Amino acid sequence: MNINRRTIPGMRVRKFHNGGKGPGHPHGDLNTAKLDSILSSSVDSPVFEFSEFRDLVGTHEGGIGAYSASQIGGGPGKGRYQFDEESARTAYNRLKTIATDRGYSIPELTNEDFKNMDKVSPEIQDLLFTANIAKSPSTSIATILTDKSQWDNQWLDGHWRGKDEDRETRRASFKHTQENMPDPEPKDKPSNSFFLPMFPDENTMQFIHKDF
Repeated sequence: MNINRRTIPGMRVRKFHNGGKGPGHPHGDLNTAKLDSILSSSVDSPVFEFSEFRDLVGTHEGGIGAYSASQIGGGPGKGRYQFDEESARTAYNRLKTIATDRGYSIPELTNEDFKNMDKVSPEIQDLLFTANIAKSPSTSIATILTDKSQWDNQWLDGHWRGKDEDRETRRASFKHTQENMPDPEPKDKPSNSFFLPMFPDENTMQFIHKDF
């Protein structure tokens, strides 16, 4: 996987015919299942699925409101991962690079979509979060898929990035969510679990804003 023309920590680069940029989109639409598979196949002996990390962050960030959540205190963060407009655009550009490099297509998003991520489909929100983490220079896919004890650092460094003086408070809040998350249910068994997370305050949702 070629990310920003350099390898994501913990990921192997695969070569594709014509750089994976042949005419059209030979592999069709990129969805979350396909992207998760790409990440998993890039790591030797993964222990966890990326969806487990994504669900943890989504539960912590979006709480009960999940995909339709708005940031506490009236801030700009919206949706399951509390993307503001700038961070949503960054995530989309990262997703677009992943899709283009591998011959997939993704839906076009409008200016209103970037401003109102709580109105965007759950599938797109999940894709944006996944691509944003996958291409972040501050995270490691290998670490996420093999070491759950580092998930707080992966979230803090790859998604939150707030003030240093708030870091340990936010870590404690994230760990509270993590410790109370139910174990993943078997895929053929519906989950009846319900969890009320600790809601962060209005200063919690901050993101990395990086140019390509």
